[in-house]
Amino acid sequence: MSGGEPLLEVDGLEVTYQKGDLSHVALQDMSLQVRAGEILGIVGESGCGKSTLSAAVMRLLAANGAITAGSIRLKGQELRSLQPAQLRQIRGREIAMIFQDPLTSLNPTFRIGTQLVDAQKAHMSRRSRRGLDRELRRRAIDMLTQVGIPDAQERVDHFPHEFSGGMRQRIMIALALLLEPALLIADEPTSALDVTLQAQILELLSRLRTERGTAIMFISHDLGVVSQLCDRVVVMYAGQPVEEGDVASVFERPLHPYTQALLGAIPSRKRRGAALVTIPGRVPSLADLPQGCRFADRCQFVQDVNRGAAPRYVGVDGRRVRCNIYDPESGYRPAAAVQESIS
Repeated sequence: MSGGEPLLEVDGLEVTYQKGDLSHVALQDMSLQVRAGEILGIVGESGCGKSTLSAAVMRLLAANGAITAGSIRLKGQELRSLQPAQLRQIRGREIAMIFQDPLTSLNPTFRIGTQLVDAQKAHMSRRSRRGLDRELRRRAIDMLTQVGIPDAQERVDHFPHEFSGGMRQRIMIALALLLEPALLIADEPTSALDVTLQAQILELLSRLRTERGTAIMFISHDLGVVSQLCDRVVVMYAGQPVEEGDVASVFERPLHPYTQALLGAIPSRKRRGAALVTIPGRVPSLADLPQGCRFADRCQFVQDVNRGAAPRYVGVDGRRVRCNIYDPESGYRPAAAVQESIS
């Protein structure tokens, strides 16, 4: 992991969706940092706010969504204050995104080469782009080659549907990297791929970090993938971060009961033949968030104090965790089972 000043800083971010006369808070008290050359994993079940986070950072929220608190700074620049024209210059050049489904992200009516060339032209003035079509096409072919598209010289003129799912994802990565952004957001880029293609994409992302120093925010529900790829991890639950730390520490000794439950639900050879472990209940609806700890209804260590004031995000052994168990001011009284779990 690289040191130095953070490349991306998200501080106290809150995102609210409006549905008729009702407002639903989808993200609350979301804070994180990503440094140059670092891969940060964002994990959690569906409905925990991972994709909302990525859309907020890119300023691509749906029409009924709005950032209602907090800040998003990229290289020290506040993105919340930028106008649409300024954001268009930031997107692609400074920060780029790989979406989950490349087939819906690529225009099916245009050849791949046309889309790669147009992406470059979008960040050039009309005067500076004159006579550069051949050079921009050459750059597009070079980038396709770098991300592992065979026969890129010929395939650059193919349409998206003529590629496999893994090849389309590679094209999306090429599209995102053409302008050499400092930060790449990958929103579940391997979830629709088979195991072999998934491994190839993960190897490609790791190589991009090593060779280019690209920072990556990797969003996934797959803890196994995150353990292979990422330096640090943020665990999200019901629109909030509940645990953050380096991957080795979090995976070897998870602190939050939700993180413990997620890791416990991963199939293991040691438990071959035994029933799969599951987490009881489900992520609460945005329209009906519980008071106090949002994980209380599913937590085996719940006490009355957990249903009162919301738990604070406190520092523990170089990590952060949102749990009353670790907050000496919360009034939580650890029992023997809890002590054994967190020791």
